[in-house]
Amino acid sequence: MLETVRCPGAGERLKLMGYVMESGSFFVGWGGLALINAALANLGHRGPLKYFLGSLLLGPVITLLLAATREDAKGDLRQVDLWTGRDIVKRNP
Repeated sequence: MLETVRCPGAGERLKLMGYVMESGSFFVGWGGLALINAALANLGHRGPLKYFLGSLLLGPVITLLLAATREDAKGDLRQVDLWTGRDIVKRNP
């Protein structure tokens, strides 16, 4: 399933499930996503270190969490409607 392929003039590349990618490009992209998530967390007045470390493990899931939640003044997470960008207000019956 995962094999190393030698390409003339291009060095080593990884072949994973039929897709050829340069060795290291996956890690650069994942690390870049972690840095972007930390910056977004910092803009939203959240702790960037915990979002950076979480992004190293669960990159796109943390991005979705940043997009779908917002912190209120108390530090609690509130759910956001992704279509309109407004907070979802839960009404008590």
